[in-house]
Amino acid sequence: MESGNEIPFLFWPLMVVILVYMATFLYLLSYLRRVHNPFWVDMGSISLQNFAEKNPIQSFSDSFRLLGLFFGSRYKSLNDPKVGALVWTVRLLLTTCFVLWAFVMFPLL
Repeated sequence: MESGNEIPFLFWPLMVVILVYMATFLYLLSYLRRVHNPFWVDMGSISLQNFAEKNPIQSFSDSFRLLGLFFGSRYKSLNDPKVGALVWTVRLLLTTCFVLWAFVMFPLL
């Protein structure tokens, strides 16, 4: 008998994927800052600390720059296979987050 208060079985895998996504995302930003500093500065010097300190309009603009990095091909100009692998990992994890979220929010009956 179900009481309706159970956590969906995909909730914990979703949380793990979100944590791995955030760690990969932060590592990618750190890597760009350390290794490809001019590219990072051109993107607006985006970091978690800077993101919180900027005004909302600038943060909104930075969000679109990040989407452009993750889903565009601008990163290819760096000719760095590690950046390419990190971008593809972020793409895969973000897509997995959305799919798992859909199954958690709208479970199949």
